[in-house]
Amino acid sequence: MSFFFPTDFGPEYKATNIWMRHGAVLCSSLGLILLATRHIHPYTILFLVPVIWSFIDYTLHLREIKINPIVNLACDLLSTISLVWNIPFAVFAGLWNLSCVTIIMAILFAGAASFHACLFWRARMQVWGESEAIHLPL
Repeated sequence: MSFFFPTDFGPEYKATNIWMRHGAVLCSSLGLILLATRHIHPYTILFLVPVIWSFIDYTLHLREIKINPIVNLACDLLSTISLVWNIPFAVFAGLWNLSCVTIIMAILFAGAASFHACLFWRARMQVWGESEAIHLPL
């Protein structure tokens, strides 16, 4: 099974997604904690969205509730966009204020964005595989 182009969506696929979800939760949670130690502002919600989505997805996986792959696709895309949108601002603020904490926060958010982007791509491949299985054009 290829990592970026999976064809089998069995236990190995689910286990890899769980580990990637753990990485996304860890990076975005630590980045959010560092952000909260610096300052709280209305844009903090944009950083909170990926954390909430990852916790919901993980909880539903533990309860063995199947999530529609299109929901995974949309939520991981929104999580990636919300993180990528804010990373340049965090890097600029860290360089402007010479703040190592802000630079570390930007690195953590970049890691979380990478995890969410990989999860988005894998969900896209799953939607594509399922649409071919039932012969729906995409």
